[in-house]
Amino acid sequence: MRSFASALLALAFCAFVSAQTVTPTVVNTTATVVSPGISCSALRAGKEIRDVRGRIIHNHGQNANGSVKLTHSGRIIWDNQGNGVCTGDIQFVTNPTSQGSDGPISIHTNGAPTTITLGNGIAAAPVQCSITGGNATVIVGNHNHLGIDGLGNNVEFNGNGSMGWGAGPGSGGNVAMGGRGNQWDSGGGRWIVRN
Repeated sequence: MRSFASALLALAFCAFVSAQTVTPTVVNTTATVVSPGISCSALRAGKEIRDVRGRIIHNHGQNANGSVKLTHSGRIIWDNQGNGVCTGDIQFVTNPTSQGSDGPISIHTNGAPTTITLGNGIAAAPVQCSITGGNATVIVGNHNHLGIDGLGNNVEFNGNGSMGWGAGPGSGGNVAMGGRGNQWDSGGGRWIVRN
């Protein structure tokens, strides 16, 4: 009889627990939603970061409030000088229009596919960017000046008043000329340019 009562009590407790509903808390946020295992970090002015694929990104800017945004797997270990090593893969590099670097910015992809978005600079002082290593996809906003080396690159001009060039005969890829007042010089490289 005691075991029967214990069983009834256990069933009643299970029924009580399963009848409870949990209401999730919804938090409104303006932060970028990133997939599990992916993080966003900021590379401050005058600092450099490397990842496990051999990419090197350096924000040579002087604007203390401006940073280059990185989307990456793994975590970043910062040293006492503010330079970092990423234990994962930095696949996306963005210089945002708001609170971005005033440049120059240098990015070495080491041949690893990397998407680079260059936000808007100002006409009087375009943001300078040097991209080496190849296999870069570069999306260009307003008033940027960029030199690109390596092969397998794709460049898309979406903004206005930007200038780009291939860094010599060892460079190559595709260039899509959108926007207005943009210029491209192949620099002796193997570039296919279309409007």
